Amino acid sequence: MKTLRITMIAYAILAIASLAIAREDEPISTVGAEGYDLVSYHNGNPLKGNGNHVAEYNGITYVFSNDDNRDQFQNSPDRYLPQFGGYCAYGVASGYKVVADPTVWKIVDDKLYFNFNKQVQSEWVQKLDKNIQQADKNWENLKDKGAPISLVGDQGYDLVSYHTGKPQHGSTEYHTNYKGITYLFTTNANKQTFVNDPEKYLPAYGGYCAYGISVGQKFVADPTVWEVVDGKLYLNLDKKIQNIWSKDIPGNIQKANTEWNQISEQSM
Repeated sequence: MKTLRITMIAYAILAIASLAIAREDEPISTVGAEGYDLVSYHNGNPLKGNGNHVAEYNGITYVFSNDDNRDQFQNSPDRYLPQFGGYCAYGVASGYKVVADPTVWKIVDDKLYFNFNKQVQSEWVQKLDKNIQQADKNWENLKDKGAPISLVGDQGYDLVSYHTGKPQHGSTEYHTNYKGITYLFTTNANKQTFVNDPEKYLPAYGGYCAYGISVGQKFVADPTVWEVVDGKLYLNLDKKIQNIWSKDIPGNIQKANTEWNQISEQSM
């Protein structure tokens, strides 16, 4: 029975292993670790960050729950970054890059590890030292194949679910890659809907705050603060900003469309 379980887990890893493609130079808001505050893992209570506390490192934006955590990260980013670019630790030990779930985690010797799901993590910890050692060896060959960092678009939310009126966090079991970014979905049907017409479901302005773009600024948006207008998804920094944006949605969209042509390629 144990052999069968291991075989099933190994098969799952093979089945979901991403054929990662090199990230294109797209003006997309890429937030590391699906928006989780990396410092908070070391406090034993992972928290979602927000766009008011951000830091950039190696071209990736990381969000934090408070300024103190942001400052700790900036002082020592490599201490807090997840191992193996945020990919599944057991997957890397098995020779594959697999999208991980940031809610399935473990700190070992002050290093953060993610895994695909709880079942995979349970298997990984049975031979923890051996698996970490093997993953360290494998990572030298894997890290330059495809995207070196696991980038999940719009912080793991199912982009199709916004159009049903109830945004939900996607699952690593249903994912696809588009222009170097991984997107997660709640069902295979939603994944296929996205694959058939990704541009329809991608948020406006690369997922940056819609009101921020209208005034010529790029701000990391909160994926729980949203509005679908004429079939297009718009995100904003927070509810206060969304209320301001909502006072003149057509006018703000028009301004943002003009500004986006000027600032889409600029860094934050």
